[in-house]
Amino acid sequence: MAHRALQALLGAAAAIVLITGTPRVADAYVDGGGEACGGSSAGWNAANGSSVMVRSSGGPINVIIDLIGEYYTHSMMSHGPGYNKWLSHTTMETPGIHVNIFGDDDVDLQELRTGWPGPAQVNMGAAYTFLYVNGGAASVRVHNGNSATANAASWMWDSLPYCNNVSSGVCYVGVYSEEENQVFYIIGRKQNGTTYRHGYGFHQYSNDYQVARGSDTSAPGWNQHCTTFISWALAVTGNSTGMTSTTYPKNGVAISTITNNLHNSVEDQCDDGAGWFGGLFVNCGDIADQIVNCFTGYNNCDNDSASVWQNYSGPPVSVSPDRGVNKSGHTNTNSPYSASSTAVQWNQPGNSYGCWY
Repeated sequence: MAHRALQALLGAAAAIVLITGTPRVADAYVDGGGEACGGSSAGWNAANGSSVMVRSSGGPINVIIDLIGEYYTHSMMSHGPGYNKWLSHTTMETPGIHVNIFGDDDVDLQELRTGWPGPAQVNMGAAYTFLYVNGGAASVRVHNGNSATANAASWMWDSLPYCNNVSSGVCYVGVYSEEENQVFYIIGRKQNGTTYRHGYGFHQYSNDYQVARGSDTSAPGWNQHCTTFISWALAVTGNSTGMTSTTYPKNGVAISTITNNLHNSVEDQCDDGAGWFGGLFVNCGDIADQIVNCFTGYNNCDNDSASVWQNYSGPPVSVSPDRGVNKSGHTNTNSPYSASSTAVQWNQPGNSYGCWY
């Protein structure tokens, strides 16, 4: 694994934080959640380029996945087993809430539209915390790939340029964790002399904007979600055309059923203080309306009118985690991953401590 110059990376951290803003933190599970930092006594057994697939124990993504008849809620790409290894994935922490005693409460628009950190590379300590702290993962499985997936993983770690070394295009930069003075790497884009990050896009579940076929500029905010990110990496390394999108749902469930259940889940978790927003005293109906509106489209993320999601007819077009690894008969995706899987084992020597946001 290539050594990355820590001092140079830290020099860019302040600038990127100014660009992205400083999201607020609450106990959450979107594609990950809760504590940002922690340690692991060992690395995992996932081969370089393999896809580590997660079923979370709860959260709004679970509601969508269950209703379309699928299982996995998150996918990650491993950079291999052994000491000091990392993974690449995209996720978001809980966005901040603006409480307005004179009117509607709302979710911070920038943080909802372009979730922090988005596509990033974190170490095994961060990975363990992401997966297991706060009851995060119900299941973690490894789906092996082939030479194309290994090449894509190696490119993301060994050949993806540091942002100060390019004038334009995809690059990476080091940032400080918001919780502790730890460094991880975010994947961004240099454009006209300025570094921007790729974000996590909740709306990517309804429209992937060709990201899965390698377009990192077509999606608003250059956003990706977990599976479109892996497919994008395969496509841009020239080893695959990327995975094909599909139209959801495929099991006869109405779009209105999905949006209604998603809304009820977010509102209930908000009311209970045990889900996304950690018990803040907010109007949970407004919050749920805005979240589900954002699911229906990027331009709806600033709207908390229930009529938007209630009138949404879709259909969503994207690539789900199950489809990304051909699970349960979800084939014809151009996916190089095996449908068979093995359990993740934390059986590699060494210690690691890190943060995923």
